[in-house]
Amino acid sequence: MKTIYIIILILITGTLFAQDNHVVVDITSVKSSAILVMPPCKILNSDTMDLININKPTNVSVSKGFIVFKADKVYSAKSFVLVSDEKVVTFKVNNKTFSYCGSMYLTVKDGRLKLSNTVSIEEYVRSVLVSEFTSNANIEAIKAQSVAVRTYVLKKIQTKNYHLCDTTHCQTYKGYVKNIFFDEAIQATQGLVMTYGGNPISAMYCTDGGGATQSWKDVYGQANFPYLSTVKDPFPINHKTWRFVVSNKDLTGKLGFTDVTGATVTGRYLSGRVKTITFKTAKGNKSLTGEKLRALLGNDNIKSTLFSVENKNNAVIFTGKGYGHGFGMCQKSCIVMAEKGWDFKRILTYFYLGITFSKI
Repeated sequence: MKTIYIIILILITGTLFAQDNHVVVDITSVKSSAILVMPPCKILNSDTMDLININKPTNVSVSKGFIVFKADKVYSAKSFVLVSDEKVVTFKVNNKTFSYCGSMYLTVKDGRLKLSNTVSIEEYVRSVLVSEFTSNANIEAIKAQSVAVRTYVLKKIQTKNYHLCDTTHCQTYKGYVKNIFFDEAIQATQGLVMTYGGNPISAMYCTDGGGATQSWKDVYGQANFPYLSTVKDPFPINHKTWRFVVSNKDLTGKLGFTDVTGATVTGRYLSGRVKTITFKTAKGNKSLTGEKLRALLGNDNIKSTLFSVENKNNAVIFTGKGYGHGFGMCQKSCIVMAEKGWDFKRILTYFYLGITFSKI
């Protein structure tokens, strides 16, 4: 029962002590007013402290602002906590199964269930690895990614009061997973994070840096992330290339300019990425940063800011390489480095300049 009280204290206050090594993740991917909770499971009423055993699939739903379900009797409260002796909570929504390690806190928001998962950092790292990396990589590359994920979440914990989301806004998190390749890397680096000046770094990473990473200071004029600087691949790598064609008419609508008739790259950073792109319009030249252009045209269309442009047939042709924001570690390069014999610490210190390693 003591463990349950601790869980309640953590979930109700929304905070954790750093030494607990847990994180709270808001499950934004589940949007429903009802879930089917699967046994074995216990549901704790955080108001009365009643602990209800769930021995069969049980529908938990929202009714008039309260969470309601029926076990030996009908229970109703503003919030409940799902826990399991198996340490994995499982429920279904529209016949789709969701499983999460740790515990799940249920409240009501805008007529729907709001779910928040309290999970250990190591379990969180395991889940994110499955979504963000490949198990086919060399073990040293997986170790490097494990440390980056762990460091990234620790930094977020410090700045977001321990609450994360489960999307790419933080890191893609899909709950309970099992992968023996990732387990080996996680265990080998357990608790290891990157620090700068004694604090966890913002360990940003991207799918494909295109051959050169981006400097945070160059883009944002801030020196608060000095470890995010421009570095080039130490080995020749075949980076992803892409092409996007958009008519001047569509550009006019998407960018909010008047009658776009062409575009020219007018500034680049040391990394080669586009700093500014200027559009010729009926009201004169209009300039945007490369990052702003990606936001307006979509990251899946302008896959990186490492591109060139061509004006042809009343359209602008964007041709580029790489995929992602370009800050921090390039995952594609990381994989090649590991294949070339680099260990994970050498990989990480190459991408994140001046960092040291610490245990949490």
